Amino acid sequence: MTDRRPTARRSAVLALLALGMVAAAPGWAAAAARGGPAPLTAAPVRMVVIAAVPDLRWSDVSAMPAVQALASSGAVGSMTDKTIEDATSCGAGLLAIASGSRTTAPTPPHPSTPCEIAPGALAANRANSYAANIHALGNLLQINGIRRIVDGPLAAPMLAGDTAPAVVFSPVGHVLRAAGAVSGRSVVGLLNDAFLGSASRSAAQNDVNRWTQALTAGLPADAMLLLVGSSDAANGDVHLHVAIAHGPGIGHVALRSAGNGRAPYAELIDVAPTIAAQFGLRVAANEFIGSGLEVTDSVAPSVAALDGVDRHAVAAVPAALAVRTLFLVLAAVAIVAALISRARPGWRRVAVVTARIAVPMAVLSWLAQLVPWWRAGAGWLLIGLVLLSGLVALVTTVLRRRGLPAVAEVVAIPAVTLAVLVADQLAGGGLQISAPLGDNPLEAGRFTGVGNTAFAVMLASALLVAAVIGGLVRRGRLGLLLAGVILLVAVIVDGAPRLGDDLGGVLAAVPAAVVTLLVLARVRVTPARVVAAVVAAVGLAVVAAALDYSRPVADQTHLGHFVGQVLHGGAGTTIRRKVDSVLRLWGRWCLR
Repeated sequence: MTDRRPTARRSAVLALLALGMVAAAPGWAAAAARGGPAPLTAAPVRMVVIAAVPDLRWSDVSAMPAVQALASSGAVGSMTDKTIEDATSCGAGLLAIASGSRTTAPTPPHPSTPCEIAPGALAANRANSYAANIHALGNLLQINGIRRIVDGPLAAPMLAGDTAPAVVFSPVGHVLRAAGAVSGRSVVGLLNDAFLGSASRSAAQNDVNRWTQALTAGLPADAMLLLVGSSDAANGDVHLHVAIAHGPGIGHVALRSAGNGRAPYAELIDVAPTIAAQFGLRVAANEFIGSGLEVTDSVAPSVAALDGVDRHAVAAVPAALAVRTLFLVLAAVAIVAALISRARPGWRRVAVVTARIAVPMAVLSWLAQLVPWWRAGAGWLLIGLVLLSGLVALVTTVLRRRGLPAVAEVVAIPAVTLAVLVADQLAGGGLQISAPLGDNPLEAGRFTGVGNTAFAVMLASALLVAAVIGGLVRRGRLGLLLAGVILLVAVIVDGAPRLGDDLGGVLAAVPAAVVTLLVLARVRVTPARVVAAVVAAVGLAVVAAALDYSRPVADQTHLGHFVGQVLHGGAGTTIRRKVDSVLRLWGRWCLR
């Protein structure tokens, strides 16, 4: 009989090379990546007005005609104010505008004035994991001769510089008249903290509505207005907030952050780079973490739709905790019961039933995004997932009794899961945002691509399906070829910039895929070969990063920017930030 192992080995090597080429795709496809921030409008703008209203939500706008009028004609988005803490205080939000970075605000000395910036804020932010400079925007404007005007001491930190404070006028009408009288360019900072201090929400709505009327009445024709909900509520309730850009040349479209690339999500840290881009100012490397706001070709969502985006994100927080907890409990019970069944066979039924309920829950949680479950609440979502998972388990049990092979049961749900996640990325990844097992915009971690949980589920599904199919199909090289194609698709979808955009996932997926193919090819997996696969994946990532860095700065992705930090300074801050983030996540998991 002919020994087919050399042929299988050659096939495994070819599959390895294909996977390696895909690992370099983020660098080779950098031409498709987003470039640097561009001005919100090409129309000449002499003045930019930052109107900060802490905890201004889209649910408030229907009761505020002046704000609704701005939203009906300007570019609109859902503002995430995420800085460092779970909830963004008024002071931290103002400092995020000032620094273009994620900030912290020491507790103010007077609790009755939550927007007051306590002494020591400059040092505290310099020492945080983002090394934020809370005078970055003020210094940039001062150096370029742009006048800075604010409507009171509480608003002053938004535009404060190291050496010269902003000029203070009050109230809003006087501020705008003073700014209009200034020859040349100016930036105006306004603050209304009514939602943090009023006895009722409706009273605050009336206050902010009158304030907005005065603001729009005095706004010069060549001024651009950025109205932003600049922090969370005083009680720590986290929400997505109002983001409106209004001015010459700005149409009624959806806003988005150039960094996250998904409409209609904007980020508070993008205000400073937006102003810099609008005035064409040269910004030092790594000065801002934010990437700037940009208008899109998308039709502007309605106020009701933007309110729904906020409700969805808020509801996803308890939903994520409930679904993840239930899934982990079911998985743990299934594993423990399976181990006990080795000594007590009666426990095998417990393990099988529990596993059959747990396995489809992940993919069902993503498919649940196709219906507005957040209107009913996280509790009803959990009940629905349990019922549907139980139904799938019941159908599986019936089919097994009627002769369904065990291997079909093993591979069916993972195959469906893989297909759903791949199809979702090809369609834009809409099932991921605000999903119980997806990414929440309130956290501002990832808005597009494949998140950590989705990557883990997708890779595990791909490996299982590829291993089963590759092991079952023994017709020449067909089984190995099919396994390689499945793994190749998973790696492409996970790593391609326009799809998963997850280079870290590729670094993990490529070695795992290579080891799987070697096993299927009956090539002995030695420590040296495993190390070689890991080194190859890392080496290809380095090549991709170098290729990305060779492009113009405006066209580089985060890979190229990191290479620039390694060569010119700043990489240590980025690495420390990533480590701190991982440790913080582990700490939260352990406490829970």
